[in-house]
Amino acid sequence: MANFKSIYYILFIGSTLFFTFACSPTKQLKENEYLLYRQTIKGNKKIPYDDLSVYYKQTPNRKFLGTTPYVAIYYLGKRNYDSLKIANKRDSVEKKYDKKIEAAKKPKKRRRLEDRKEKRLEVLNKNLKEGNWLMRVPGEKPVIYDSAQMNLTEKQMKYYLQSQGYFLSDVSSKADTSNRKISVVYKIHEGDYYKIKSIKYSIKDNKIDSLVNANLKDSPLKVNNRYKESDVSDERERITKLLKDNGYFDFSRQYIFFKLDSAIGNKMIDMEILIQNPSGKDYHNQFTISQIFFNTDISPRKEKTRDTVEYRGIHYIFYDKRFSKKLLNSKMSFHPGDLYKQSKIQITQRQLGSMDMYRFVNINFEKNKDSAQTLTAFINTSPLQKFQLTQEYGVNVGQALVPGPFGNITIRARNFLKGYEVYETSFRYAIDGQYGFSDTSGSSKLRNTA
Repeated sequence: MANFKSIYYILFIGSTLFFTFACSPTKQLKENEYLLYRQTIKGNKKIPYDDLSVYYKQTPNRKFLGTTPYVAIYYLGKRNYDSLKIANKRDSVEKKYDKKIEAAKKPKKRRRLEDRKEKRLEVLNKNLKEGNWLMRVPGEKPVIYDSAQMNLTEKQMKYYLQSQGYFLSDVSSKADTSNRKISVVYKIHEGDYYKIKSIKYSIKDNKIDSLVNANLKDSPLKVNNRYKESDVSDERERITKLLKDNGYFDFSRQYIFFKLDSAIGNKMIDMEILIQNPSGKDYHNQFTISQIFFNTDISPRKEKTRDTVEYRGIHYIFYDKRFSKKLLNSKMSFHPGDLYKQSKIQITQRQLGSMDMYRFVNINFEKNKDSAQTLTAFINTSPLQKFQLTQEYGVNVGQALVPGPFGNITIRARNFLKGYEVYETSFRYAIDGQYGFSDTSGSSKLRNTA
């Protein structure tokens, strides 16, 4: 058996190599085309290869024992590919089905013909756009070397190195040609990285200045740390989140600027973080929540009118009273009179969504026209079906290797007692094949389980 497998593998490898050389991809290339065969990165000592290779703008074709059989299969399929013939066939099929659809009198037959037409055209359009089966599935379109893409890869790698603090880094590339194939080598010179010497916050709004300085311990930017652009981005997000969690509903990251001075020497950076005020104003507004409107069902119902009831400052809008105001209120992390906090809005949305009662939960805010620093919250929900039936069918294969069918039915009832409870009942029926332990002959027996 082992010898048979060895012969099989030898024949498989041999036939693959013969096929690849017989349909040599390089022979199919145009005069000025070269196959991108390999890409490598050399010289990087501190930045991992995987961090740099993500910036490759071209990826060579897969190889097998140093050959490109998938490209050979692509060209084999291309020999029998005629785009004009496929386009004509597509037009013919479209006209054929249009006539049948027009002649069809019954709506059901017309819909069936429209579905068939759509499926046929989908296949033909895919063949026209991506090629035939050989070209699409087992085959791979050849990756033709593009010098512009190589230069762009080089620039992206250099930009990444600088974003990691290696301001004096350099990246060069070299393309070697052999038998219509090109191998590209990216040479990396990292140099020394720059450190942060000092961090200064310049904030014109006194309230925001006090708030930011009171939370500096959470900043990813630290003196004597290597400069990283990702830390700068994280600091911008941290400040934005901090302010949005303290009433600054209007604040955005566009108000935050970073100034870097790398000319001080010794590969050090002085950093200044500026937080600007809105145009024409000396401060940012802090907002409180004045009203909350909770719409328990936004779907329109012509036969019913909406009612509104207030419970602990929240206005509940509903079609009927099949819900618990007390339970919904317990899921609310913000209430009228509270300072706007984005994190509490997100917590509330998650808690309402986890109840398995609503298709979606949207929370929006509007500024009140009569007050410059208050907000009205609008919570809109759409309930799921009260009763839900889930069915599952399949085949089990047990230890006896005898297939047996099974069925699983789950019935779920939501808000059954108006307390947002979920009741779930499952029924399962299966026929399993099992060995009889008392049967010395090893024969199998069937049993029903429910």
